[in-house]
Formats: sequence, structure tokens, C-alpha cells
Amino acid sequence: MDDQLLSHLELVEGGHYIDDNNGTQLDFKADLEVDFEFAFNPGGGPYWVYFDAAKWTSPTTYAVNYQGSCNQSGTPAQNSNEDGTVFAQNSITFAFNNSGSDNIGLEIAIPFSQLGPNVTSANGIQIFAFVVSADAYFSNVTVPGNIAGNNPGYNVNFNALSGEPYHAPEAGGDYPLPAQFVSLAAITGDSKITLVWGTGNEFNNEGFEIFRRAEGEEEFVLIASYLTNPELKGLRTGPHGKRYKYVDAQVKNGRSYEYKIYSVDIYGNRTEFGSIVAKPVAEIPDKFVLYQNYPNPFNPTTEIRFDIPESGYVKLEIFNSLGEHVAVLYDSFMDAGSKSVKWNAVGFASGVYFYRLTADNFVDVKKMVLMK
Repeated sequence: MDDQLLSHLELVEGGHYIDDNNGTQLDFKADLEVDFEFAFNPGGGPYWVYFDAAKWTSPTTYAVNYQGSCNQSGTPAQNSNEDGTVFAQNSITFAFNNSGSDNIGLEIAIPFSQLGPNVTSANGIQIFAFVVSADAYFSNVTVPGNIAGNNPGYNVNFNALSGEPYHAPEAGGDYPLPAQFVSLAAITGDSKITLVWGTGNEFNNEGFEIFRRAEGEEEFVLIASYLTNPELKGLRTGPHGKRYKYVDAQVKNGRSYEYKIYSVDIYGNRTEFGSIVAKPVAEIPDKFVLYQNYPNPFNPTTEIRFDIPESGYVKLEIFNSLGEHVAVLYDSFMDAGSKSVKWNAVGFASGVYFYRLTADNFVDVKKMVLMK
């Protein structure tokens, strides 16, 4: 846990009010650094908000539990449904005001004792909270700066908020990670592997670091960083993404290599962007082949493999069940070889999709099912 505790609330869509179940079902999620995550859901009625909380218990596992509910008029409630999984019962106080007025939103009281043994008021914790601003969007505003006391940032009457919007997203904006994962491909060649990945949007993203582990090795090793390679520098903040590429020529044919790509934000926090395995081979396929994706059905990521017997222009596209073009996973020159491309379908609805490979005079289409 850092000595600064930053909380922010993400609004799935812009506007004053959260919805219940009339077609949009807006949810709210707040993160406290990377240690805790809160989710607020209006559920099946317009009067109540349901509160869940999760915390990391190790680098790879987390605990989650339902905390309780409150109304949408700003009346404080406690986490009476907690059983000790995440916090102590009745230790957290929260309030939600959904009237749509200025300086109205969500506030949470969290005793320092619930944040860990090393977190106290002496750490000078700073907290941010989302409130509705005058232009009808949720904005995170300092509440009310550096806090010294038993509950960081909590003032249930909503009238003591100060400051201006800190980094409010546009209507519909949502920046939960430094870089939003869209696709990751590993293109094998003769004694080389080319990694190609795409982002949907970026928020405070300084750049990427690439770690590699060869077959038979236990540890991942850093092989490339935005600090030394300008091609790996991020966009910082932007609503549109970018396509990145890195060529690893320090590999041997016939040996498998696993890669992990991390995005690093402006504060130095590292978040895993994606991972993929590839094996460079000198053998060149003798014909074009498009394989069935795996897994299938999938949620939300699947891998598409294909063989290219000769170098040239290659395009891999995604279409929905209506035949509408929804994504391009690859559209560029590609060396001959056996290829692998991953597709992350976060943000897409469940249903049948088709992927089409175009290379030279070869065209093939296969069906896949996204099941959420």
C-alpha cells in the first residue's frame, strides 16, 4: 500500500443518474490503488444501491464479499452484510445521493485499521471521490485534500466538497487501466518472434515493458522497456489507441517462448497487459490454413491460428452475425510461417461472430461463439 491512497469512481456512461434495469443497467466501480475494489450496482429497483468489495490476498488471488445496500438519497449505511472476508462487519460507512444536483455522488468512510497494519493518519493519505459536476458528468474532486483522522475523506452531507475536476473523463469515458487491451499477436519467423499488440484507449500510460521466459526456464526476464526503446513509449492519455510492435531476434528455432507485456503508468505502477506463447520455426508451411479458434466458445479472449506459406499482405477481420464489420485484428505485411493472434472481446455482446483471413488469393471464414 502506498502512503497515498487514491480512490476514483468510474462511470460506465455519462449522465446525471444511475439506472436500474430499464435498458442500460449502469454500474459503478471504485478502486483504491490496486489493493481494494468496490462495485455499486442499482440492482432491480430505482431506490437501492448494492455494494460489493474485493481485496487482493496474494499477487494472484483475491477475496470478494457482498457488503450491504443503501438508498439513493444520501442516507448513510454500514457494511452489515460483511462476514469478515474483506472488512470487519459494520466497519465501513457509505452513502449515495442520486438526485442529479451539483456536488452529489458517493462517499465512503474507511477506518485506517481496515486498510492494513501500516496505514495510519500519519501517512498523509489523500483521497479522491466522484461527484456530479455542473456539466452533468461525474468528476473526481479532492475531498477535501490531505486528511488527518480516523476516516479518510468522509463527509456524508455532500456539502463540504472542494476543488475542481481532477481528471474527469468525457461522457461515456472509462479508464480503468493504463492501457485497454484489444489484441495481441505473436508472429514467428526464422529465429525471430514479432509481437504486435493494440490498445483501445490509454490513461496515464508511460509505456510498455516486455518480459520473456524460454522453454525450460523458471523466471521471466525483462528484455525490452519504454525507458530504452522509443517504440514502446505509450500515449500517456488518449481516447484512441495505438498499434505497437516489438521484434525479438534473440530466440532459437524449435524452442517455445512465453512473453508477458506490462503497461506502466506515470506513477510507475505496472499492470499486466497480456501474455502469449510462440515457437519460431525454420520450416515454412506448404499451404494456407485457417484453424478453428481456441477456446470456443470463449469469454472474453480467444486465440486464432493460421499458416502462411509465403510472405505478403495479410488481413484478419471480425464480423458479427449480421455481417457487420466490427474489428480488424491484423492488417499489414507478414512473413511466412505459422501465426497466432489473440482477440479480446471485452465490450462486445454475447453471440455468434465470424473471423475472415485474407492473404494473397486465399480467403477463409470460420465461426466462433462469444458466451458471457
